[in-house]
Amino acid sequence: GVPEAFPVVSREAMLHANPEVIVDLINVGRLPAGGVEACHEAWREIKQLDAVANGRVYVITESYATVPGPRFILLVEHLARLLHPEVEWDEARH
Repeated sequence: GVPEAFPVVSREAMLHANPEVIVDLINVGRLPAGGVEACHEAWREIKQLDAVANGRVYVITESYATVPGPRFILLVEHLARLLHPEVEWDEARH
């Protein structure tokens, strides 16, 4: 088969790791028929995961997340905002 551009993690490995947060980076052209909601629905099937139980599954489809380049900093900022919602981001720029 065709090699994956990103690592593929098995369900068993996810259950073992039990992450607090899941960030799913998906090229918009590879979204399933139901779009982002279908991605969230797939994650909800693994309700044993802390990230799922606590609503901390994020699906990012912006091209800066999956296409290497100088816009990578946009992904870093996006992740920071998701992972640290308690920060007043507009005030943090000063």
